[in-house]
Amino acid sequence: MVYYQDTYEKNRSALSDYAWWLYGQLPSFEELSEESRQLDEELYKPTKINTKPFFRDLSKPLLVKNEYNSYHFGYLVDNVRASEDFGADNHIYMYYDSQEEFCRLLQVIDITPYLTEKKIVFLIGAEELVEHYPLDFKREYGICYEIMGSKPVRVDEINRLILRISKYYSGNIFCSGILDWHKNLLTIKNFGLTGISYLYEKLFKGHTVNEVYELLLNNESSHVKGEFDALFCPWGWNRTSGEMMHVPSFDDFFEELRKMFPEDYHPLEDEWLKGMFLSYSVALGKDVNQRIAPALVFESHPHTVEITDITKNNALFKKFKYFRRLSIIRRNTMIAASMLETNSIGIHTYYKGGVAVREGSYFPAVSYVCAADWQEAPGLFYSMPNYVNEGSEALDYTAMVRFEDLKLEPKATLEAVLDFLDMEWDDGMLKTTANGSSESMLIHGNLIKDFDPAPVLKKREKMLSPYDYYRMELLMGDMMVPWGYKPQYYTDGKAYSKEEIIAMFEKPFKFEEFFFTVTQFKKGREEREKMMKIVRERVKHPSACVSPDGRKLVPIPWLKPKAEYMKGKLYE
Repeated sequence: MVYYQDTYEKNRSALSDYAWWLYGQLPSFEELSEESRQLDEELYKPTKINTKPFFRDLSKPLLVKNEYNSYHFGYLVDNVRASEDFGADNHIYMYYDSQEEFCRLLQVIDITPYLTEKKIVFLIGAEELVEHYPLDFKREYGICYEIMGSKPVRVDEINRLILRISKYYSGNIFCSGILDWHKNLLTIKNFGLTGISYLYEKLFKGHTVNEVYELLLNNESSHVKGEFDALFCPWGWNRTSGEMMHVPSFDDFFEELRKMFPEDYHPLEDEWLKGMFLSYSVALGKDVNQRIAPALVFESHPHTVEITDITKNNALFKKFKYFRRLSIIRRNTMIAASMLETNSIGIHTYYKGGVAVREGSYFPAVSYVCAADWQEAPGLFYSMPNYVNEGSEALDYTAMVRFEDLKLEPKATLEAVLDFLDMEWDDGMLKTTANGSSESMLIHGNLIKDFDPAPVLKKREKMLSPYDYYRMELLMGDMMVPWGYKPQYYTDGKAYSKEEIIAMFEKPFKFEEFFFTVTQFKKGREEREKMMKIVRERVKHPSACVSPDGRKLVPIPWLKPKAEYMKGKLYE
């Protein structure tokens, strides 16, 4: 009880001098009623992550009712911009039903760290809520925040990181285009600055912004400059794709970046990352001066870079107080079909006598989508796992959204995504953009038409036959079930022995009709054997939820479309 008394008296003393405590001196600990001392300690137990969204409706200053989680206090204070910076009343109004309820809180949670910036206004009782939410600061205190004007977002205000990493060909660019121009997100298309650690070590470390500017101007041919210049290339991360997009000028970007730090300051790696994302967005014309400090979206494409640690324990990611990881999943067989139809996996194209010649093998596409998360799939693209170990803390901050849901039910799906990310709705999410420019979505010569459902509804049997799909779905078994995917070809439920399944995969695939050269046939034999190794492992251990060494694996939670916004039936 002594501990409770010390905490209470510390809070009581701090509130007596606090600008936005409107109720005079609270009773001493000895004067508290018996009811005020009845504590349910479970109610005040802090979490390691924000467990509910706070920022979905920002039409008025934030109102939070009966909050008992100390983690949430920190989350709110760290991310809600000060009224003096926003240029309008932007206080956090913390409401409690009664003084007894509030006094119980003061015995358990030390609120003094959250009072320093004077962002919180406390309201006690229903009548006070009606009278003082929101406060008229100009009339009551002679403070006019509007006259102060909106101040540019500072690097130290950026505390939230959203990591986006997914399987290849699962809709990465599509998802990136949806998040691209959200007013509360800092983004760089396409997958910009994924090599930030390399750039920091080779270029930024120990230098000021002006020094880096001069180094880049005077070094025309270095690999480091090439990595950096990709940010200002209108063809994006893949210069051969024909993708055109809006980019800021090199000088405009650096003009904004210089404003982020003192002239003689040597930023650290996370400060470079935050400063560059912020400068890039501002140089493009995005208005990031919102009620909530923007979150940084760090996108890593599995084809361009491998991040060995995609947890919040990554040394760079740990510099952000608040971390979310969002992945997009797609029906595995459609991933394979897309890869095959665009010749994007295992195939090398060169020109001989003006004629395109393709060398390589298509088998990695089958291996890629059939391999369980516990399998080693040689030569395949790195990707975000769909399963994690049971009890993993990643389950607290990771979620999966389906490509098909985004295409067919965008509003319902994005409402669920924004709940998870704790973001306000933005109508701009209902169209895909690249750095804010809608005409930029030209990928591999194909115009991406926002939420065109064709990629979901189209049958893809050019490279894979119905029998190919049948045996792939049979082998995958329960692998895709947690995200609502039902078999489309293996619908008879027929049971097969291990030997029969292996024999099925030894038969030719339709795409083998497109092998024309000796090199392709030779490579095909090598890649087929790799595929068969995966098949033989899968039939020995058919469940995707249990690894061969007995580890229980748990699927990443699925962000289901919110039922109240659904227009049709859920995709299966």
